[in-house]
Amino acid sequence: MEWEGLDLSDAQLSHFRFFSSLMTNCRFDRSKCEDWRLWGTNVTQSSFVSANLRGSVLGPWYEGRGNSCKFVNFSKADMLKLVSSAATYEDCDFSNARLESIDFQSSGFVRCRFAGELREVMFYDHGFKTGKPDPNPMEDVDFSKAKLRWVAFRRLDLKQVRLPHDGDHLIVTNYPCVLHHALQKLTHAKERHEIELRGLLKNYLKWVGAEQKIGIFSRLDFVDAWGKVGEEFATDLLCRVENECANISGSSH
Repeated sequence: MEWEGLDLSDAQLSHFRFFSSLMTNCRFDRSKCEDWRLWGTNVTQSSFVSANLRGSVLGPWYEGRGNSCKFVNFSKADMLKLVSSAATYEDCDFSNARLESIDFQSSGFVRCRFAGELREVMFYDHGFKTGKPDPNPMEDVDFSKAKLRWVAFRRLDLKQVRLPHDGDHLIVTNYPCVLHHALQKLTHAKERHEIELRGLLKNYLKWVGAEQKIGIFSRLDFVDAWGKVGEEFATDLLCRVENECANISGSSH
C-alpha cells in the first residue's frame, strides 16, 4: 500500500494495520491513530502533530527489516505506551510529545530532537531478541530542552548526544568511575535513602556500556524517591565522587 500527499488531519483512524507500506508527505495532525500496527513500513516527510498514537506498535522486526521514519514530525503527539522495538528514526521531531512508559529496545535514533518531559523511557544500544542486527547509533540526538524523568540510557555512548544542562539534571563524566566509587561509599548505608540509592546505582552499573563515559541523573527523580534530604545527599555524593574521579583521571595522564 502506498499513501502519498494525503491530508488526513483530524481523522478517525484507530486500529489501522499496515504491511510493507509507504507513507510519503502525509498529514495525520490531531488524528486518532490509537493502536496502529506497522510492519515493514517507511514513513517519510510526514506529520503526526498532536495525533493520538497511544498503544501503537511502530517498530517490530518484520521479514528482515524494521519500520523507518524519516523527517517525521511527532511533536505534541500522545505516544503513551508506544511499542517500538526495532524501528529507525532519522531527522524526527518528538518535541513535547507524551513519551511515557516506552522501551525503545533496538530502535535507532539519528538527528532527532526531544523537548519537554520524557517519563519512564528506556533507550538501549541494542535490545533483546528483536531481530535487528545493527545497534542504535544515538547520533546527533538533541535532548537539550528535555526534562528526563526516570529515563535510562543503557550501554549507550552519549558523546554525540546533547543533554539538558539545567538545575534539574546532574551530568557526570567518568561515569563508570563515579558509580563504582559512589557504591564504595555506600557500603555501610543505613538510612532508607542511602540503601535505595545504593540499589539504584548498582542497577545503573549493570547497564554501563564499554564506551559509556557520560551519565545523567535527574535530581527531581531523587526528590520523588527520597524527598529533599535524600536528593541533597545523593547529589552531594555524586558531585564529590565526580571530583575524585576527575582527579584520578588527571593523575593517570
